[in-house]
Amino acid sequence: GVVLGPFGFKLIEGATDPASFTVVAQLALTVILFNQAAQLDLSSAILRRDITFRLLIVVIPLALGLGTLTALLVLPVMPLWEAVCLAAIVAPTEVALIDALIDDRRIPERIRHALSTESGFYDGFALGAMLASLALASDNTDPNFARWGWFLIRTEVFSVVIGVAIGVVGGWIIARSCKRDWMSETWAQLATLAIALVCFAAGERIHGSGFVAAFAGGLAFAVTARRIGVRPDCQVSDAAGQLLELMVFAMFGGYA
Repeated sequence: GVVLGPFGFKLIEGATDPASFTVVAQLALTVILFNQAAQLDLSSAILRRDITFRLLIVVIPLALGLGTLTALLVLPVMPLWEAVCLAAIVAPTEVALIDALIDDRRIPERIRHALSTESGFYDGFALGAMLASLALASDNTDPNFARWGWFLIRTEVFSVVIGVAIGVVGGWIIARSCKRDWMSETWAQLATLAIALVCFAAGERIHGSGFVAAFAGGLAFAVTARRIGVRPDCQVSDAAGQLLELMVFAMFGGYA
């Protein structure tokens, strides 16, 4: 992006503000969150509840807290909300970077499962922490706590419910269609990508969180498909997510 931008070959024109690539960034994050959730083995996470509990209840909040503290110590002029955002950005394990580890059979299965679970759930926690810090730092923050409570319910409850509903219906339709040879593998993967986008759109439609809805939809989609006996294939949606992510980097580099 930097090479193609105004400081290089000037093939990408930098926009006047970052809003020009917000839509691409939202699409990329939606597809990535859906894919990560769909690739999680929820039954294994429940069976290994001791590891899952420690990862989700202890390790993730602790990592965010220590990251915030470190940011404040290293950069004391940084406001608290910026320190929380920085911790939320650097703390999650990027699933694309650990793909080789998860597939490496030389690594104990218990460790590979822990890495997969952590990388899948971390984005949801980190995103919530970052959005909360941004909202509290805004000059337009509503001081009415009742409205904040309603916002929390819409974001964390309604978004999960609608995401799960869409994931269950979409997973059932695709899995049944594939099992009866009504749908080819290519169209099934394209339909999977469409479900991720529908989850996001529905979450935003109810003024909740499209990202939370996409993650919940991915979990429900995978569980439903496996119960019918079809292993969900997210190869196309995964490739689309990585392509959108690269587009964001390129556009941001051109903007910078």
